[in-house]
Amino acid sequence: MWMTIVAIASTFIIFIFTGLIMSKRSIYTTITPLPEGVTRATVLETLFMHTEMIDLNPLVKERHPIKPPAKASPEEYHCQWYEITDTVQYLPGGVLSGSVSFNACFHDLADGIQTHIYAPMGLEIRGRW
Repeated sequence: MWMTIVAIASTFIIFIFTGLIMSKRSIYTTITPLPEGVTRATVLETLFMHTEMIDLNPLVKERHPIKPPAKASPEEYHCQWYEITDTVQYLPGGVLSGSVSFNACFHDLADGIQTHIYAPMGLEIRGRW
């Protein structure tokens, strides 16, 4: 059993190390039609409730509104900023778990919402809903 854990941990460390060396940009798009009876206005109202959107993620342990960080770009400075803490499972079955905190900004648009997540290790996730 210990050999398995060591092998998994070694693989995880190699994955992290490889991820630091190799950068990759991926774009993923999905389009979902609104269900019958759900109006565009209802969807926009929900999207603009940032805490509701954050709480949809079952991994979120905490969320707090924060002031824009010093490194915020001029375009994102006036957005709504949050510090979010997620639960992270490093090994399956809860053998090794922890938490990770990161900043996120939410920008309301006329036709939806734009988000930008600044996660540890240089991971950035931009989303448009």
